[in-house]
Amino acid sequence: SQSAAQTFALNENLQASANSWSMGDSALLQTGGTLAITTAAGMDLAQLESGSTVALDSGAGIALRESLTA
Repeated sequence: SQSAAQTFALNENLQASANSWSMGDSALLQTGGTLAITTAAGMDLAQLESGSTVALDSGAGIALRESLTA
């Protein structure tokens, strides 16, 4: 999980898997390349920015509350 207004940024691709994925209000997940997240349970996402493609795969619902840029 990511705290409110916290930024996680990297210049390369990100491929991640977890039981669930959650982001606080105004949290930002930013990649310079592709962004792929797989979860068994749901995702509660705030701001996603990808330099390429975005792939979200969840065993439950995906909530995108703020923005997605790819």
